[in-house]
Amino acid sequence: MVNDNTLEELKEAYKNYKKGIYTFGKYGTGEQIERAFVEGKIFVLKGAKHILSLFIMIPILYAILMPMIISLSLGESSEIMIPITSIMIPVIGSLILLPICIPIIRALVVIGPSGFYYRRVFKKGCFRWNDVTLAQASIHTTKPGYRRPPVTLGRVEIIFPGIKRVEKRRLRFDSGVYRKKEFPSGREVKRVMFIRLFEIYSKLGKRQRIQEI
Repeated sequence: MVNDNTLEELKEAYKNYKKGIYTFGKYGTGEQIERAFVEGKIFVLKGAKHILSLFIMIPILYAILMPMIISLSLGESSEIMIPITSIMIPVIGSLILLPICIPIIRALVVIGPSGFYYRRVFKKGCFRWNDVTLAQASIHTTKPGYRRPPVTLGRVEIIFPGIKRVEKRRLRFDSGVYRKKEFPSGREVKRVMFIRLFEIYSKLGKRQRIQEI
């Protein structure tokens, strides 16, 4: 259930974040996150920056390497092909990467004591903690695919109310998608703290709401 006060509070925190009005802290334990909750801390987690580097660097590498490869392969006949390749390869590379990059670039979750606000490519929403259920919060390893190694990440799944079809009731948040600048360095620690952030704020948020009632 969307709550106007909750939504405005979390959206305002994100606006301030974009303006540079945001206090970054260091949270490496559950106790520190609990203290942040009591102090009214609102966490802003945006899409990971490394995907932008991937989006920029791969087309550039294509533009540099492919003309060299064509030149070595075709010799003199490559003089016409190289200028065309220098233009087309970066364009094609960017188009291939675009569907992968956009969802991560657009990803956003703002987590506060009252609830959370999220944004995806085509959807966004805001919920109070007592209106949702934390269905999963654990370390998850994806299944390997063709030429794709398994990936270990922190995964959180939340069940939303008022939606009849079960398969549409869950919203997933994976730690690898978001920047985690306020958590200690080290992938394992960042995964755990990502999970703990949802767990603690959800638990304390529900408790706080009950006390208010």
